[in-house]
Amino acid sequence: MLASFLDAVPDFAAEPVRVVAEDDWFAISFVLTGANTGPFTRTPGPSTALPPPADPGKLADHWGLVDLATLFAQLQS
Repeated sequence: MLASFLDAVPDFAAEPVRVVAEDDWFAISFVLTGANTGPFTRTPGPSTALPPPADPGKLADHWGLVDLATLFAQLQS
């Protein structure tokens, strides 16, 4: 899946903008950029930029959380 995404967005970049750490917990915020120029999961590339330009008054960013430790533990069981 990752290789397919990188083929579809060959100039993909992730720039860390904020790192927070405390004890054994950490979080990193990234700004993701690139242009979707190729097919991804059998859908043709629309040649659009990531992130898309924001319209005034519209949502301009997205926050998500991935708990990789729990995900990997579930995949191994």
